Amino acid sequence: MRKLKSLFTLCWQDLTNLFSTKISKKGSIEEKLRRDGIVFIPDFLSPDKCDSIKSFLLRSLENNQDGIKLRKRNKENPEGTDHGMIDMVVNPKLIEAEIMKLFDRVGSKIAIATNLETYHTRINAYINRGVINTRGYHMDNIHPTLFKAFVYLTDVESTDHGPYAFIKGTHQLSKWPYINLLANIFSKTPITDMALFPKKREVVALAKKGTLIISSQNGIHRGVPQKKGNERFLLLFSYISLHKRSYLGPSVKREIESAFRKWSPEII
Repeated sequence: MRKLKSLFTLCWQDLTNLFSTKISKKGSIEEKLRRDGIVFIPDFLSPDKCDSIKSFLLRSLENNQDGIKLRKRNKENPEGTDHGMIDMVVNPKLIEAEIMKLFDRVGSKIAIATNLETYHTRINAYINRGVINTRGYHMDNIHPTLFKAFVYLTDVESTDHGPYAFIKGTHQLSKWPYINLLANIFSKTPITDMALFPKKREVVALAKKGTLIISSQNGIHRGVPQKKGNERFLLLFSYISLHKRSYLGPSVKREIESAFRKWSPEII
């Protein structure tokens, strides 16, 4: 029953997003994001700024700094998904004002691309060092619409470093999520796993540090497994875009935004 409900929910989201679509300037970041579900912005941060943020994250990790909630993925299970990945949930107050302003503008671009109200939900930092058991291709969510904007703090110019990968155009009005959902109904596969997709649309996000990548988490994506001895650092902002007909009411929307600004990791 839950899996059948996911099919209905995806259809509802696709229809509501279709009717909310607003045409953006051709070739703009907003138009590319709406069309492809992923966009790259080179030199979003300078190499020096990336090094500074990385050093701050490492110091925070070593000193167990207040304002950072640490999560080690599958710490006790070497065979588990993302074993060895360090996930830091970061208090927005620890982020420099100029960086916050940049990511506020990113949220504005997402809002224009989707023509939906867009809210910050959380800030994370991911530290991957030799993470080899990454999850396969999947969607983060059926509904509502989610986006992530992350900037590489280290060069990720080889698949050895474990880049992000995305199947372009699968984030809305695509047959591929429906095909996978139908297949998953008749198996024990988690509903959001996406084993079937057009390989020719795969985008492997190889880029220099300082590059920003904005991606729809309702599209099919994954993190590529690393090779031992390699590392990848990134700073990530998450957003939720809500249609006026979303099941999340005005009070919940306000709570989402309030939780982000006040930093309540249990809520966001």
